[in-house]
Amino acid sequence: MRNVAAGYRSWQLAVIYVSILLLFVECAECRLSRNGRKAQQAADRPNFLILLADDLGFDDLSLRKGNPIVETPRIDAFAKQSVQFNNFYAHAACTPSRASLLTGQHYLKLGVWGVHAARDYMKLGVPTFGNIFSDAGYQTGLLGKWHNGKTKGYLPWDRGFDEACITQLYYYFGNEAMCNGEPESWDGWTTERIADRVIDFLSKKKEQEGDPFLLYVPFMAPHVGQLTGSDGLAWRAPPELIEKYLGKGLGEEAAGYQAMVEFLDTQVGRILDSVDDLGLAENTVVMFLSDNGPTKRKISDEDWDAQNPSELPGQKGEVNENGIRVPMFVRQTGEFKSAVVGEAIVSLLDIVPTMMDIAGLPTKGMDLDGMSLLELLKNPASIDQKWWDERVMFDAWMPPQWARLKEAREKIPGWGNVDKEDLPVGSKNGQWMVRQGSKKLTIVDQVETLLEVGEQATEVSDKKLAKKLKKLLVDWWDEILENDASFTQPGFFVTEEENQIFAMGAYEFTDDVTIKTHSVEIDAKPGSYLRFRLNEVTAGEYKVRVKAWDDSKWMGSMKTTIVCGRKVATVEREANDQVEFRFGCLNVDFDGKDCGLEIRVLEGEGLAVIEWIKIIGET
Repeated sequence: MRNVAAGYRSWQLAVIYVSILLLFVECAECRLSRNGRKAQQAADRPNFLILLADDLGFDDLSLRKGNPIVETPRIDAFAKQSVQFNNFYAHAACTPSRASLLTGQHYLKLGVWGVHAARDYMKLGVPTFGNIFSDAGYQTGLLGKWHNGKTKGYLPWDRGFDEACITQLYYYFGNEAMCNGEPESWDGWTTERIADRVIDFLSKKKEQEGDPFLLYVPFMAPHVGQLTGSDGLAWRAPPELIEKYLGKGLGEEAAGYQAMVEFLDTQVGRILDSVDDLGLAENTVVMFLSDNGPTKRKISDEDWDAQNPSELPGQKGEVNENGIRVPMFVRQTGEFKSAVVGEAIVSLLDIVPTMMDIAGLPTKGMDLDGMSLLELLKNPASIDQKWWDERVMFDAWMPPQWARLKEAREKIPGWGNVDKEDLPVGSKNGQWMVRQGSKKLTIVDQVETLLEVGEQATEVSDKKLAKKLKKLLVDWWDEILENDASFTQPGFFVTEEENQIFAMGAYEFTDDVTIKTHSVEIDAKPGSYLRFRLNEVTAGEYKVRVKAWDDSKWMGSMKTTIVCGRKVATVEREANDQVEFRFGCLNVDFDGKDCGLEIRVLEGEGLAVIEWIKIIGET
C-alpha cells in the first residue's frame, strides 16, 4: 500500500506540474496576444509632431496681413495647408504654457506658478502626453527646451519620453545639451542643431517602420538670449539676417528679433521638408504653435507697432490679448482640409484631449481641463453658437517679482488668503475678456473697444454680463486656491547619485531669508534656516556642498540635517575664514519617503547668497 500511495502522490504532483506549465504557457500566449493587439492598434494610429515656438506672437508671421517686416515663407505655407485657429490661447509665460500643454491641466493645479525660483517644477504623478502615448505603444521623444523642473525626477526622461535632448536655456550659439541624462556639446546655432536632431529622429523612425511616434519639439527661438553679445543685443541670430532687417530700417533690437524669427522659419521648413520627403505627411499630425506672446524689451514704439498690425494690447507676461493669443496650425495631409477657424475660442489645454481623440485613446476618468478639437479639425464649419457663447477660459500670472515668498506670505495659501482684488487674473468668453488687477475689473470687448468697470462703471452697457463673468472668475480662483498642489514648492531626491537641490525651492525659512529668481539671500545669524521637502531618501554616505555666490560675506558654521519620521542624519560645517560651504560626510543609515532637509546656521553673521545644495553619494 505504501508504494501505491507513493505512486499516487507522484502522479498528483505530475498533474499539478503539468497544469501549472499549461497555465504558464496560456498566460504567456495571452500576454503575447495582448501585446500583439496593442502593437497593431498603435501601428494603425497616426504619428504626432508638435513644433512649439518660444515667445512668438500672433502677428509675428508674414502670414498676417499688414506685417510688412518679417519673412516667414515656410510657416506661412504650412499654415495655408492646415486648419488655422485664429482664437488660440496660451498662458502669459513659458513654463505655465508648457505645463498645461504637456498635461491638459491648468498649470496652477500642477504646482507651477512661475518660470524660475523652483516654481517651474511640475507636480509628480500627473501624466504628461509622453506618459500617455508611451503607455499606448508610441515611441516618444523631446528635442529642445525643457522648463518644467530642473533636477532628478522632473526631467523629460523621468516624465514619459523615451528619447530626450534638452538644451541649455537661451544659449543660441554653442550649447551644452543633456541627452537622456548625458552631456553633449553642440556647436553652431542651437535652433539649427535642434532641427538636425529632429530630422535624424524622423529618419530613424521611418527606417524602423515600427510603432508610431510622438515627437515634441520645443524650440527656444525667438526668446531673448541668456547672454547678449559684445553688441549688447538681446536676440541672437546669424549676422547676415540681422543685417538684412537693419537694411529694412529697423532698430537693432527689432532687427535681432525678426532675424531670429526668420531663422526659426528656415529650420521649421527643413523639418517639414523631411516629413514630406520621408512620406510621413499622410500619417503624421503636425502642429505648430507658440507658448505666449512677444516681449518688447528695448524695441522702439515705432518698430513694435509695425510688428503688431492687429494692434493687440499687451505683451508676454500680461494676461492680455498680445500676451496669450498665439498662432496655432494643425495639418494631416489627406485627413484635415485647410481652413481658418476664426471664432472658436481654443486653448493649449485642448491639445492633449485632441491628440488622444485622434489616436482613439480613452479620456474617461482623466482630470483634463481642455476639450477635443477633432470635430473642428474634421469640419471647421461645424462650430455652433453654443461653443462660442458658453466656453470660458481662465488665466493668472504671478511673476517672481510678485511672488517672492518673503513678501507674499500673507497672500499664498498656507500663509493666508490671496488678495483677489490685487491679483492679475482673467477669463475669456466669446468676444469678451475680463481682467482683474490693482483692485479694478476690466471688461474688454474684443470687437469694439476697451471698457472699464470701476469709476467708469456706468459706461458698461451690459452690467449683467459683467457681473456674471466676474463671478465665474472669482469662483475659478477659489477652486485654484483649494487645490493641494497650488503654490507649493517641489520635493527633491537624495539617492546614491549626485543630487541637486535648488535653494529657491525651500518651502519654509526664517524671516531673514529672501527668495530671489536664481538665488536665496540670507542675512545670516545663528538660527537662520532653509527647509526643503524630500520625496525620497536612500541610505548611504554623502558629501554636502552648498554653492555660494561671490558676493556672499558670511563665514561661520552650518548644520545639514535629513529627517525621515523619527530617523535623523546630520553633519556640521565647521567655522572657518573661507566663503566655501563644504561639509563633512553625511551618513544616512535609513531609507525613507516624504522626508525633509534643513540647512541651519550655527555660528557667524553676514550675507549668504546661495544657489543650490548638492548631496553627492560617496563611491
